[in-house]
Amino acid sequence: MATKVVLSKPLSLESQSDSDDAPNILQRILILFKNVRRGADLSLFQLPPMFNMPKSQLQCYAESGYFTAVDMVSNFNRGKTAVDRLIAVVAWSISTIRPLRFGVAPYNPTLGETHHVSVGNLNILLEQGHGLNALTGQRSGLNTGIRSA
Repeated sequence: MATKVVLSKPLSLESQSDSDDAPNILQRILILFKNVRRGADLSLFQLPPMFNMPKSQLQCYAESGYFTAVDMVSNFNRGKTAVDRLIAVVAWSISTIRPLRFGVAPYNPTLGETHHVSVGNLNILLEQGHGLNALTGQRSGLNTGIRSA
């Protein structure tokens, strides 16, 4: 079986990125009908993952707090040395930050953006403001009984 390798360009810290472009609508429609054949059972029809992507980078950060089984955020302060704490932050960053296409629902830096989730005793509130592009967040509660539907 052949191995397929996919290369992507690294995430840039500058604002010059092609991830702000809207996805090609014709390409999205054609992907929908890729697996549909005449007489096929439409109850087994599956949407591609790109249709279930979060709407903004802020929502990606929030989903890492309630969709993952491992609580990587609380490991930030558990390190005994500064290097251990830095490794925990880098591991979390690598596991959650990924370049996504946000052309459908762009982030407006003038108005700011918030994302709030409350499920059971878990509360997550993230806010991204304008100016310094600061990201602040608060998380309380436990990650129990939450499923990504």
